[in-house]
Parts: sequence; structure tokens; C-alpha cells
Amino acid sequence: MEVVGPSIAKATPERTYIYPPRNDASQVASIWMVGTFCDNFQSFPEYFEFGDPNRGKILFNHLCPTFGKADCFVLRNDPKPDAVALPARHQWGGPENDLAYDVASDNIGNATIFLRAGSDFGITSATQSLVRMKTGYNIVRLDTNGLLTETFPVSLEATGELTDTQIALGNSGAVYILAKDEQRKQYFLTKVSRSGTAWTRYLPTTVSNRENSIPASRDARMGLIVDSKDCAYITGNFSGTVDFGGVSLTSGGVQVFVAKYSASGSCLGALAMGSGLGVTVRLSPDEKSLYVNGWAVGSIMGTAIPDQNDERNGVLRPGAFLVKLKLTK
Repeated sequence: MEVVGPSIAKATPERTYIYPPRNDASQVASIWMVGTFCDNFQSFPEYFEFGDPNRGKILFNHLCPTFGKADCFVLRNDPKPDAVALPARHQWGGPENDLAYDVASDNIGNATIFLRAGSDFGITSATQSLVRMKTGYNIVRLDTNGLLTETFPVSLEATGELTDTQIALGNSGAVYILAKDEQRKQYFLTKVSRSGTAWTRYLPTTVSNRENSIPASRDARMGLIVDSKDCAYITGNFSGTVDFGGVSLTSGGVQVFVAKYSASGSCLGALAMGSGLGVTVRLSPDEKSLYVNGWAVGSIMGTAIPDQNDERNGVLRPGAFLVKLKLTK
């Protein structure tokens, strides 16, 4: 599922994405959501339903005024039966615009958030009386109760706006960031931690270029996942000859690609798959298979993908595909 706008991360067992039965309250997944709001923000009305049907439902409404021009919000929905605690809510901001880009959850429900602060501002929590958020890009970590556990600045080559931003968590505690640097019109992949930025790989402008992408009517978003060895997998599309960092692919048209990077940032391999756009990449729980899905025109890996055209109404849509790749090492 592609979510455009707020970013969502599920606190489920690592890389399984399976919702357990609702009759097991200890395993029901939480959902973290981050985003940015202006003016006043009213969170979605919530109907809190007790396990006992005779107790009915209670409606909660929450109004958040901004601290500045735009502020970050963090919401966590914890849909456990018979729970009595409200979902966690936070808002952070200073006098300038502050943006929350993406959130990722580890296998026990802690949240890692990537944001940009327009100015210095302080964050308070039950564990710290005051933590100063620095101007610029930052990583923030919250525990399962929504309490702030860590924050540190992130040094990036990008100086302007970021779009199509995604983060993934490495096994070492590092955070991988995949985003488009709008000033340079290039996507980049970077690995960061409290000790600093380990490496950054900028991709050529012909990688997931919106003007040349297939399908042309959709944003050329890319996909990211990280395995237990801190290797990163990305997908998108490319045209022409592209050097992914020691590994090159060449195509006369626009093709889907998958590339793998080591924990040190070296490209370990890349694969061209056919005409289209790769949107999402995921690993199997045993990390022996890689799943890629997206949009295709023609065929992917030699298999014809039916289109979704509505010719009567003049609507042309590419076909959706899902490919399973076997990982050999």
C-alpha cells in the first residue's frame, strides 16, 4: 500500500507485517504516524470501544495549536481491547517551519522519526526535563510509551527541501535515509547514527526522474528496506547508463531496477527488470527472498503485465506487478 502524506509505521514483529488476532491483546500492533500541520490541528475523532459491549463507546477529540508557522505531530494508535490509556500524542515545534518526514518502528514498537527543525527548540518528556532540538535535520527516538529517549542532529549534503523521504532501521542502530534533494534534483541514500553520517550515495538525475518516469502520471517514488546485516535494498526506475557506485546498468528506455548496498556503502549489485517503476521493496522473514512491486508497461522479468486501461474513457493505466527475487548471498 502506498501512503501519500503522513508517514505510518507498524510496531509488528520485524519484517512480517502480519496483524495478530484481536483476542490476543499482547500482540495487537500499534501504528505510529508523523506529519506536519499549520494553523490549528484537530486529530481524528476517536471512538474508544471497551471490551464490555455494555460500556459502549467514548468519543475523544484533540485540538493542537501550532507553536510556530508549521509544526510536527506524532500520533500513536494502540488498538488493544480493554485498554484504558489514550493513544500517545505529541507536537513539536519552534517559531519557524518544522517538518516531520518519516517514521520507522523496530520489532518491539519503539519509534524513530526523521524531521527538520526550522529553528532551535526544546523538547520535554518524562525522562528528560529539556532536550534541545537543533536547527536542521534531526533523528528522534521514542519508546513504546511515547517517551523521548534520544535525539541527535543529522549532517546531510542536502541544503534545501527533501521529498519522497523514507527511512529504514539498521541492525546496528543506524538509520538509513532515502530521499530526493529537490535543489539538486537527485535522489540520495545515506546512513547516519549518533556518531555522524557514515556515507552518502547520490544517484544520477536519470534515476526516478518524474518527467521521464513510467507511469508519467505518478510521482517516481522509490522503495527502501534494510536487512539484518545492514545491507540496503532500493528500487525505482532509471534510463540511459547509470553508475550505482561501481555497478552500472544501461537501458534504451525507462526500466525498473533493484540495487543492493553493503553496510559500508558499496554497491553489491543491481538488476534491470523491465519497463516501469519499482515502488516498494520488502524482504521475506528469513531474508532469502526479496519482493518488489510497482507499475509496468509491457513485461517484467520476461512476464507480460496486463494494463489497466479504460479506453472508453480515455484513461491509460499501467499494470501492477509483484516479483519475488531469490537472494543467493
